[in-house]
Amino acid sequence: MFTVNEHLRIGAAVFPRVPDDFELRPYERIQLDPMTPNLGAVVGNVGLADDLDDHTRAELHQALLEWKVLFFRVRVMDRISIASDVPVGI
Repeated sequence: MFTVNEHLRIGAAVFPRVPDDFELRPYERIQLDPMTPNLGAVVGNVGLADDLDDHTRAELHQALLEWKVLFFRVRVMDRISIASDVPVGI
């Protein structure tokens, strides 16, 4: 008879945030505040209601690949923005 510990590795698995061949480029347009060492980051310096150019979209895509989960802070919209039918989202 055997015990579970003999055949299963118990404990936290530690995975690298990105593969070894992943090209980490510095972010120029967005700001990231990591939530943990390997997973999740809060995105700053960009709003989901803003018009995003291709460079900013590419940085958001790189950040998603690097951090796997992105969080955006909710910005309070004033009455003029709400009344002007500003689409929210990417």
